[in-house]
Amino acid sequence: MKITKKMLEEYGMEVFEIRLSGKSKLAKTFEALYVGKWVSYFLALEYGVDPEKVDMVENFKKELDKI
Repeated sequence: MKITKKMLEEYGMEVFEIRLSGKSKLAKTFEALYVGKWVSYFLALEYGVDPEKVDMVENFKKELDKI
């Protein structure tokens, strides 16, 4: 995480750290997923992007259909 933070800051991005409060690794994992989902949703709205359509996810689904 320290490396990612450093790299993002070098690109001029503001980085926020969120401390997870879950008592187990599983609880922290789900908390991180939950927070990440909401952050991405509101950022999409802020930037005028449809939060339900993500090209990378759509392409991933197409690749799964080929299997």
